[in-house]
Amino acid sequence: PTLVIAGEFDPLAAAENQAKLFTRLATGHKQFVSVPGGDHAAFLEAPRAYFIHELVGFLEGVSL
Repeated sequence: PTLVIAGEFDPLAAAENQAKLFTRLATGHKQFVSVPGGDHAAFLEAPRAYFIHELVGFLEGVSL
């Protein structure tokens, strides 16, 4: 399982590069999340609650 999380305003990782990475992942269980208003460290910023919500939701959907 792979979760790709991108901040909407990330100056270090361009959205098109992250999209390429995501589409090339060969895993069957993958998810891409864009954090609205987020920067490169979205989990430390104002959208932290959204980041955590998406992370927990992904983890709950992972079966071992």
